Amino acid sequence: RTVTLRLACESDCSFIREATRTVESDKEHVTTIASIVTVSSKTVTKVTEYFWKFRHSFVLSVYPGNEPEAPITLRTRTGVTELVTGAKQNPHYDSKVFPPLEVEISSLIKLLPLSGSLEGGFKIDREKEECRTPRRNPESEKFLSALAELSQWGCEVDSHFQLVVWPVQRSQQARRGGPGETTRSDLSVISEFDQGPMTAAAAPLLEDRSGSEGEESDS
Repeated sequence: RTVTLRLACESDCSFIREATRTVESDKEHVTTIASIVTVSSKTVTKVTEYFWKFRHSFVLSVYPGNEPEAPITLRTRTGVTELVTGAKQNPHYDSKVFPPLEVEISSLIKLLPLSGSLEGGFKIDREKEECRTPRRNPESEKFLSALAELSQWGCEVDSHFQLVVWPVQRSQQARRGGPGETTRSDLSVISEFDQGPMTAAAAPLLEDRSGSEGEESDS
């Protein structure tokens, strides 16, 4: 049976509250009356802000055959941040379930060593007519093809977070010191996805080494 690695993501944005505060102008107006009395004043503006709760979650899992409804969860995380807008209009979508990102890893799973063994399952049949060199043979081609697919999946995962999650956090960081200085975010917990032991072990497989002189690309 095949084994598929899947990343399922969803996010939502909901209204929390409305708040009004006063903002004092940086410019001071000074008026002198009859060369005796000096009056200074500043403009005070009322600003209404609208606060939104943006949530993003992901589930990393594997499932056998054609049974995505029976997954084995490897990792799950949820991040929440508070957004601030100047109008009562949702800055994102109310709710969205993203298409799952999947890659079949059956051929890679078969290469894992059995329990209690240090020997992997990758072997080259040198007796085959198609076996030309340790690199040019059906087994190596199949293995590199599986790694290329895994690398492509990793790029799609990276694109999802780069395009969906990080812009939200960066936009709020840019507002600090301004109207959004009260924002609180903990989306950083999602970055743990890149720091777990499983993904750390797989990192060399996802790395683009095409620019390394004298080495073949892993992707």
